[in-house]
Amino acid sequence: MVMLGSVQMLENRIPPSPEVTQLLDNAIQSGKRGTALIERMLAFSRQEQTHLEATDATNLVNGMADLMARSIGPMIRLEIKFPTVLPNVRSDKNQLSSALLNLAVNARDAMPNGGSLPIAADEHQVLEGEKPGLPEGNYVCLSVWDTGSGMSAETLACATQPFFTTKSTGKGTGLGLAMVATLLEHSGGKLVLRSASGAGTLVELWLPVAEAEEAAPSAVIENCESDASLRGYRILAVDDDELVLRNTVLMLKALGHTVMTATSGEEALFLVGNDSHIDLVLTDYAMPLMSGSEFADIAWNIRPSLPIVLATGYAKLPFGANPALPLIPKPFSQHQLADMIDRSQRKESQPAA
Repeated sequence: MVMLGSVQMLENRIPPSPEVTQLLDNAIQSGKRGTALIERMLAFSRQEQTHLEATDATNLVNGMADLMARSIGPMIRLEIKFPTVLPNVRSDKNQLSSALLNLAVNARDAMPNGGSLPIAADEHQVLEGEKPGLPEGNYVCLSVWDTGSGMSAETLACATQPFFTTKSTGKGTGLGLAMVATLLEHSGGKLVLRSASGAGTLVELWLPVAEAEEAAPSAVIENCESDASLRGYRILAVDDDELVLRNTVLMLKALGHTVMTATSGEEALFLVGNDSHIDLVLTDYAMPLMSGSEFADIAWNIRPSLPIVLATGYAKLPFGANPALPLIPKPFSQHQLADMIDRSQRKESQPAA
């Protein structure tokens, strides 16, 4: 959150130039991919459902081609072989991009002397019983093929087991292929691995074609000129991490708000009890001694109509957290922050009955 927030704030403060803009965009996109990977790991560890939607695999792969090329290095030639027209697939686009990047890195590790890495896609109509584990229907098969060392039959049989890895300590977690397999299962597709010692590895991601009603979401243009940024509010920001707090303050001030800060729930309660002009509280969830949810329950006894927003990096809040609290996921952008403030001011938060 600190890295993404700082880069986005820097982007708004320096004179634009093609070189600087590209560097900042690279940092932001890499940060977002890191965020998506962490969310995927959290989802895998909790076996949560993925966010399935119509996903344009062609745009997704083309959009991450530069990142994959940098990740595999100059000794490996990336070859994208997609047909001119390819239907949307039903998947989680963030998790799918993380899966493809993980497969590219695996291929790089299997080819220490370099080589080529084709990433291809084809549409297939699967008949009943034609492919074990796949229901009848239309699919897109994304394939990643390397000419590396390959896997023995024993290794291939264990490849998708969580935490299984043949890499040395510090080189891999053993979650990569397990996460890809989980994504394909949740998407209604299947992961197929073909490999042999010395013969390379072919990885196939079979994904169902999205139904007609599953329209691909339109691009969101980040514009911080929301209603919340047109009138300044008096906002109390609460976080025990000073770097995160400092970044949040910069975002809020850039949106035109007056900001007070607290580094604990106890300090925040003191300010709420002594300042009746606070319009909104933005508080972290995970804080020592008093969580953000516990703070909200007490604060609402002091000011029942005070809007309180909970910022959290948790995939799901732990049991016992107040479900009445609106959430903003970490890391959040300035646009997301402005939108949340706007919505919170339009509809005041109320304590749970």
